[in-house]
Amino acid sequence: MWIRDSAFQIGVLLPKMKSRSLRLIIEGAIRQQAFYILQDPYANGYYPEWRDPNEENRSDRQLGRGGWVGVRNYELDSGAYFFNLLWNYAQTPGLYRPEILL
Repeated sequence: MWIRDSAFQIGVLLPKMKSRSLRLIIEGAIRQQAFYILQDPYANGYYPEWRDPNEENRSDRQLGRGGWVGVRNYELDSGAYFFNLLWNYAQTPGLYRPEILL
């Protein structure tokens, strides 16, 4: 998952969140992004499944790949897109309920 790309793709769906099923998908994607960012905030691309870093080749380990991290290139815009998505989600009328996000 690329944080910047997936945040943008999710963001365009926010105005269409009339159905509960779409809302659950979007909220799940936001939670998944938050999980990945907490694992390594300097990465910008993540694997869908954990990979043992010891099984990665030496070059990949030196680049910080392995575990959840697929690409460890810090990009300011990845975090910015994530926070923009959170802001837009919170500002979408009738959707944001903090007790659901706990």
